[in-house]
Amino acid sequence: MRGWMMYGAFLTLVSLKVLVLSSPITIPLVKNTIASGDIHSGETSHYYYDALDASNPILDAISAPKTYNLYISLSICSLPEHASQLKPLEISLSQSHPTSGPDGKLSDNSSLKIKQDVGLEYIRLVVENISPTKSLYVGVHAPHLAETNPKENHWQYELSISTTGFMENESGLSITFHDADHNTAAFSMPQHTKRPNVFKAYVLQEQEDLPWMPLCMLSKKSLKSFHVKRDLAQESVRFHVDDLNVNTSYRIYHVEESTGPTRYRRVTRGVSFGTAQTESNCVVIQPANFCTKVNYAVPSLSNGTNQATLAKMYDDYAHARYLEFEKALGRFDCSTVYSPLRNCTHCLDAYRTWVCAITIPRCAGGKPPGGEAPGLQYRNDNAYAVGPFFLNQTNAFMQYLPCLDVCLEVVRSCPAFFQFSCPSPDPSSLDYGTAPNCNSFTTLTTSQGAHLHIPPTVLSALLLYDIFDNSYLPPTPRDDVGSGNAPTKAPPVGANKPTDLATFSIGFY
Repeated sequence: MRGWMMYGAFLTLVSLKVLVLSSPITIPLVKNTIASGDIHSGETSHYYYDALDASNPILDAISAPKTYNLYISLSICSLPEHASQLKPLEISLSQSHPTSGPDGKLSDNSSLKIKQDVGLEYIRLVVENISPTKSLYVGVHAPHLAETNPKENHWQYELSISTTGFMENESGLSITFHDADHNTAAFSMPQHTKRPNVFKAYVLQEQEDLPWMPLCMLSKKSLKSFHVKRDLAQESVRFHVDDLNVNTSYRIYHVEESTGPTRYRRVTRGVSFGTAQTESNCVVIQPANFCTKVNYAVPSLSNGTNQATLAKMYDDYAHARYLEFEKALGRFDCSTVYSPLRNCTHCLDAYRTWVCAITIPRCAGGKPPGGEAPGLQYRNDNAYAVGPFFLNQTNAFMQYLPCLDVCLEVVRSCPAFFQFSCPSPDPSSLDYGTAPNCNSFTTLTTSQGAHLHIPPTVLSALLLYDIFDNSYLPPTPRDDVGSGNAPTKAPPVGANKPTDLATFSIGFY
């Protein structure tokens, strides 16, 4: 947001003025309550904050501070439609004059110390170190718009005052756009609180050019809004937007509203995104149980299986593969120090990421010119396995290959006796890619949609053959205790491996 500026009582302002009217109507301003207003060109609305009123209780005499800050928020809900060179609304403050007017001063009292932040869609003021027994007059002034239709030259706004902070402000959080198919887009946000606050998302057309909007403006302009459900067990909040138009640009905002006594609002800046330019063979999924980092478009089934069922099928298949490896790792004594930095927990985490990347392929956009591009692979072979399916059960698709780093993390994190290895970076690899076009979960690939987004770094590599076949697992140190036999070494990659076990290698399942 714009920078704060400190003002004394005699510092004149161009954007903050005062208007003198005869016999004005003064509206009570209650602490921690939002007052709605409608004002036309050239008018001033007058408010009075009574610090001693029963609606604005202060602390008892023993615990009451000598001074405190007042936070005043003005949020613009709607602007004049056809005004050129639109100017912002203006605020004036006074401790003694209910009809303060546009004399070029923010305040008529030299003892008031005020910070301000002003934009077209908001004004925020902090009155610093004011006595808790001092009341305040607040004037809201609309600039004169001579060229507009009188029926259209008005603003709608919300005004609030609080002693604990702004009731509406910009959120310090941000939304991350992950991927989109032709009618659904996937997002995530940090899980920053466990408070039972209300979370909603608002979707607007991209042509809205304000990077931030207050809630009342979002409510008027949004195409759709919905509550965002949270799983407090997860590090981030994933959500998606359905029923979008193909090849269309949008902007999404997220609003958090407190359910406590002070119903503050925190609104994120808008994030632009777009849907796929044409109807594709891929759909966005968000598996709920195991592969919870998956938040992107995957190959759809030719029989039209819905997104929730498809997500569960992919998720269950990856989980089953993971459980096989977890059982194999159980033969190793994890109390043995095999690395100064890693242990079996790191190994399982790395393998989980890898198995999700391998079994749940990420779709890219359409087929590139010439049919080939580094890190991308066009899948149209019916014998090719796509997670739990074969390609003859899915539609042909372009894939971002998994990033090599995901394989390397398994090699770094797991015991050496598994003899995991990764291939060298190779632009012609059919199984793994390198930056910038690959699937790494944590960063964005080039979107299928109308906008170009940051690509993730390259997923990963071949982890060896059937480590799950017990006949090829070496005995663990626990098995050898007291036997006098040294642990045997695992056979080299591919040694005596039957060809029908190839699906257990670190290729695509």
